[in-house]
Amino acid sequence: MSIPFFGLVAVVIYENFFKRKIFSARDWRAVWIFGVAASLVLYPSALGLTHIDTCSWGWSCNGLVAAVAVITIFLLWKKNAFGVLLLLALGAFAFQLQASANLWDYVIDPIYGVIAFGMMAKEGMLLRKH
Repeated sequence: MSIPFFGLVAVVIYENFFKRKIFSARDWRAVWIFGVAASLVLYPSALGLTHIDTCSWGWSCNGLVAAVAVITIFLLWKKNAFGVLLLLALGAFAFQLQASANLWDYVIDPIYGVIAFGMMAKEGMLLRKH
């Protein structure tokens, strides 16, 4: 389970139990956009649908670390709560707190990706008619 998905589950449980919102609609939108974007970069390669091995970027590509860091900084600058979960993921990766040494495992997982696609479709953010 990725760090952001674990955090999102905790947020949903907290919000439902205490009836207090932590994430705004704007925060949730960032959650779903990131989940879809990361899934579209990682999973076609993992499924063998492309000739580019994006999965290996999680082990050896400082560019992926930089990209996630830039996204995190931007979200934090915009006061988007999802930035905190990405910051926790980067911190966990830096200290190798999970069994994997691949950054992808810290920031995205298949369940999060599927839910992100579903939520974007539900909210009409995917394939929006103009």
